[in-house]
Amino acid sequence: MRTIKIDKKLVKKYLPLRSDFSNKYDFGRVLVVSGSYDMSGACVLCSKAVLRSGAGLVTGIITKNMKPLVSSVLAEAIFYAEGNGDYIDEDCLNKAIELHKEKKFDMMLIGPGVGNNPEVSKTIINFIKELKIPSVIDADAINSLSKEKDISFLKEIPSIITPHTGEAKRLSAAGDMALDISRRSGGIVVLKDFKTVVSNGNKEFIMNNPNSGLSKGGSGDVLSGIIAGIWAQSGKKNGFSRETALYSALCGVYIHSLCGLRASKKLSKYSVLASDIIEEIPEVFKDLE
Repeated sequence: MRTIKIDKKLVKKYLPLRSDFSNKYDFGRVLVVSGSYDMSGACVLCSKAVLRSGAGLVTGIITKNMKPLVSSVLAEAIFYAEGNGDYIDEDCLNKAIELHKEKKFDMMLIGPGVGNNPEVSKTIINFIKELKIPSVIDADAINSLSKEKDISFLKEIPSIITPHTGEAKRLSAAGDMALDISRRSGGIVVLKDFKTVVSNGNKEFIMNNPNSGLSKGGSGDVLSGIIAGIWAQSGKKNGFSRETALYSALCGVYIHSLCGLRASKKLSKYSVLASDIIEEIPEVFKDLE
C-alpha cells in the first residue's frame, strides 16, 4: 500500500482558502454533541478548537447541569441545555434533531466526554443513524460504535473517525487497524499514537513527529475540533465528501502536531495542557497562509 508523508506542502495544497467576501454561514454550521457533568471540559475544548480552526458557527447540545460550567468559559458558541441527568440523553438528542430541522447543520462533531455507559452508547448510535449528516466521530462515540456488530451504516454519510490505539482495538482486530476500520465504515480514519496514521481505505498518510507534550488528557478533543473546523469550511466550499473529509483530516493532524510542538517549545513538554494547544492554532494558520 502506498504511504504518504503529511507535510507542510501537502497541507497548503488542501487547506481551504477563505474569501473576505463571505459571512459566517459560508464557513459551516457545526453541531457539537459532547461532554457530561464530569467531563464538561471536553465540550469546551473541542468546541473552542472548532471555532479557532475557522468554522462559522458552533451549536452545542449539553445537559442542564453542564450549562453553567460551559457557557461561562466559551461565549462564542451557542449551547442548548436539555435533560436532567449527568449524561447526554434522548431529550438532548431530540432537541438536536429539532434544531437541525430549523438550522440545517452542515456537519456534526460527536463523542468527546459523553460517557461510555450502555444507555448512552445506544442513544448515541441511534442518533447518528437518524440524523445522517457528515460527522467527526471521536472518543466515547467510537466506544459506542465498538458495541455494534456492523458499522457499515456509516457508509451512508461522509465520516471521519478519530480513535486512539485503545479505541481502535475495540473496533478492529486486524493488523492494519486504520485500513480495516476505514473499509468497514466507509469513513476516513485518523489513528492516533506517537505517530498518527490517516487512512481512506486505499492509501495511508503518516504524521511521524512524536511529541510527549501532546500526551495529555484533552489533546484528542482538540484534534477532533480542529478537524471538524477545517471540514466545515472545506465541505461548504467543495461539498461534504470522502475527499474533503480526507483533506480536512490531513490538515487537522498536521496543524495539531505543529501546535503541540510550538506549545512544548514555549512551556516544556512536561507542562503543555490541551488548552495551550488551542492557543497555538492562530500562529500555525498564519504560517500556512
